[in-house]
Amino acid sequence: MNRFLCRVAFLLMAGCGLLGSFAFAAHKNHPGGEITLSPRSSSIAIRAQAAYFEITVKDSKGLLVPNQEVNISLQPANGGLILKQLAISPGTATGGTTPTEAKAATDASGVVGVTIEIDPTTAASSQNILKLTASAALKSRHGMSLPVLTATAQLTVLPQEAPLSDWTREQNARMLVDFPWLARFKEADLRLGAPAAGENRVVFMGDSITEGWHFDAPEWGFPGKPYINRGISGQTTPQMLVRFRQDVIALQPKVVVILAGINDIAGNTGPMTLEETEDNLASMAELAAAHKIRVVMCSVLPAFDFPWHPGLAPAPKVLTLNAWIKAYAAEHGHVYVDYHTAMKDSREGLPASLSGDGVHPLPAGYAVMKPLVEAGIEKALE
Repeated sequence: MNRFLCRVAFLLMAGCGLLGSFAFAAHKNHPGGEITLSPRSSSIAIRAQAAYFEITVKDSKGLLVPNQEVNISLQPANGGLILKQLAISPGTATGGTTPTEAKAATDASGVVGVTIEIDPTTAASSQNILKLTASAALKSRHGMSLPVLTATAQLTVLPQEAPLSDWTREQNARMLVDFPWLARFKEADLRLGAPAAGENRVVFMGDSITEGWHFDAPEWGFPGKPYINRGISGQTTPQMLVRFRQDVIALQPKVVVILAGINDIAGNTGPMTLEETEDNLASMAELAAAHKIRVVMCSVLPAFDFPWHPGLAPAPKVLTLNAWIKAYAAEHGHVYVDYHTAMKDSREGLPASLSGDGVHPLPAGYAVMKPLVEAGIEKALE
C-alpha cells in the first residue's frame, strides 16, 4: 500500500519527488527576534509522501534560541485530509483529523523538526491544501513579553498517481526507438499494393477509436468495402503526422478519414496546446491534398474525463478543437463529419450507452458513427 512515509530532509527533497518548496512568511529583523520555516519559498506539493521541515527561532541579536516554546497549527484550507502523524523532534507525535494543534520546544541548537504524514486514503481523489503555522512568544532580557512571531507555510497534497500499466510501459519503451511506430503497419502496407482500377480506396487514420473499429462487423463496420484501418491505440497527432506518408500517401487512397486529437488533450506524448494539435491536423490535410487525396476531417468524440489521466477536464478543449476543425475544413474545401453532436450527453461527454469508459465507443457508438462517416466519404468522392 502506498503511504505518505518518505521523511524528506531539505537537501534530499528532489530525490524523494517533492515538487516545489514551502510557502514562507515570517517577521524578519523584528526587534524581538525572528521565527522561520525552512525551506523558504512559495509552495510545496507532495504526492504519496510525507513532508519534513524545520522551525528555527532567533533572538533580536540573530542568535538561535534553545528551549523556546513553539506553537504549531495545521489547518485544512480545503479538502478532508486526515493527519496520520505530526511528528515533532524534539517532542511527541500526534495524529487525527485536521485541524491539529501542538506544542514543541526548540532543541539545544534552537531548532524544531516537524514531519507531516497524511493518511493516503484521504488524498486519493482530489487536490488538498494544508496551512501550517508556527508561532513563538519571546521575552526580553527583562522578562517582558514581546510581540508574537509567526511563520506560515502552505502544503499542497496531490492525488496519488496510479502505477503504470504494462501497456503504458511497453508503449513508453517503444516510443524511445520508434516514436510514430512505423513498424506497426510497415509490412502490411507493402503487401497491400496499389489500388485496383476503379477502386475507391479509403484510409482511416487515427488512434484507438479508429483501431477498435472492426470494419468487417456487419452492423457497425464496412464489410466488402475497400476501407483500410490505420489506427494505433494511444497515438497523438505528432505521431500520426510522422507516419502519414507511409500509412496513407503510399497507399494511394482516393479519400483519407482523419480522426485525431483526443490523446493530444490527454497528454499521451507530453503536454500539447490546441494550436499544436491544429498545426498537425492541418499538415496531414495539406499532405493529402498535395497528393490529390480527398480529405474527411472528423470531430473529436465527446469526453468528460480520461480514465488513464483523470482531472484534465477535456470537454471544453474538445469543443474548441472541433470548432477549429469544422472551420478549417470549410475554408479548405474538405469534408467535416460531426460525431460529437450526435454522441454527446448533457456533460459534453460520451453516455454509458455508447461507451464503457467514456472515451472509446461500444458497438452502439460505432453504429452511430458509421452512417455519418459514410455520408462524408460519399461527399468527398463526388
